[in-house]
Amino acid sequence: MRVWQKIYLIVLIIVAIFFNIAMYFVIQLNYKEEIKSAKERAATDQQFVSTSFYKDLSNVEKNDTLTYDSVILNFQVYQNFYEEQGIYLELWNNQKLFSENKLEIKGDRGELQLNNYVQNIVIREIEGEPYIFVAGNLSEPYDSYTIVLATSMENVITARHTMIQLMIGLDFLFMLLLAVILFIIIKTLMKPLKVLSQATKVIAEGNFDSRIELHTKDELGELAEQFNSMSKSISQKVDALSKESESRKLLIDNMAHELRSPLTAALGYMDYLMMANVSEEERIEVLKYTSSEIKRLNKLSNTLLKMASIREEMIEYQEIDTSTMIERLQYLFNKRISSNEICLKFQSEIKRLHGNQEMLEMLLTNLIENAIRACDKGGEVIVNFLGNKEGTIIEVIDTGIGMDPSELEKVTAPFYRVDKMRSRKNGGVGLGLALCKQIAEYHNARITLESQLGNGTKVSILFTT
Repeated sequence: MRVWQKIYLIVLIIVAIFFNIAMYFVIQLNYKEEIKSAKERAATDQQFVSTSFYKDLSNVEKNDTLTYDSVILNFQVYQNFYEEQGIYLELWNNQKLFSENKLEIKGDRGELQLNNYVQNIVIREIEGEPYIFVAGNLSEPYDSYTIVLATSMENVITARHTMIQLMIGLDFLFMLLLAVILFIIIKTLMKPLKVLSQATKVIAEGNFDSRIELHTKDELGELAEQFNSMSKSISQKVDALSKESESRKLLIDNMAHELRSPLTAALGYMDYLMMANVSEEERIEVLKYTSSEIKRLNKLSNTLLKMASIREEMIEYQEIDTSTMIERLQYLFNKRISSNEICLKFQSEIKRLHGNQEMLEMLLTNLIENAIRACDKGGEVIVNFLGNKEGTIIEVIDTGIGMDPSELEKVTAPFYRVDKMRSRKNGGVGLGLALCKQIAEYHNARITLESQLGNGTKVSILFTT
């Protein structure tokens, strides 16, 4: 057997297998959707009958006493109406059949095992034909009554058979068309195959900068262009993945040093308890915040583990109450600003913020710490939570020493310090703004800095999502 014949048969068989598998899943998915729709329709009908019958019983009871005959008489109206549509109704009272049963149902009636007022749906065969059974209780004071609706799945089965026949026809036409086109393409491609084979071997070895030099105007020429485009795209994506991997590693390294913040705070609270003469109320309050910091440390550790994954969606986002966050930050910095005679103000126009709470607290803690370090005694730090058409904005403004505008592009680099002596004196390690920038990127946010030497600094984070 010739080479082109082997390729022809292998490709044809593989495509046939995968195409038929795909068709099978399409048919199954369509069948499941049809069953789901049939269940939803049956549940809606059952709910409608239950609601209407409940109203009928209420009206009867207003004018007279409910009797077996009056209940059955009202229910038969619905039975007769729905039976014309091929839908059967049963009325049960305290797990006993209360009305006539038009269907011969054998075996356990699992749909009657109801949980409060939640509908129960069961599919069973009656004389070889599948039916959907939906059962539900009436509302109080008639909750002893249960209405069961049974509807045939004949339409669903018929639709599935029609779908199968259609897919078989499409399969035959597709394979016939594929066989003809594949024959033509392979016969054409075999002529310059040697050039293509040599070039693809180079690309397969990982040399994505290599290009296929094949200047033809036929399908093979297009394939060569697509290979070149694919090679370029893969090269770009490999570079991007490499940079992203390095960026994620750097972020995790930067976050690791943040583990010490809640630990230091917790130790400080415990030292305060041991050294200070505090009341029982103060002791409980300090223990509460100590517990909070330990929990934060635990959550931070979990966040680090999650960030080790390459998939960004593993990080959990939620709605954050800004007032709670502000209260936490105020308590965290209260002693420090008091000792440094610095005024820390919070202003909020928004009630909620979407993001990861631990990461955003980390971001704001770093920015506020930087602002406090930049301020001398009597300085002021303002934190604003704002909202506008573009999104949510968080601003951290200080009246500190500021920095030269030429330094603004450098300060977000890891370990970069504008004033090394001042930073070390205040305990800075040069990772704060680098960490803030990466946390902002995780939230699809943009961080900008404005500063003048001697006139303070303004840091803005714009959240667009």
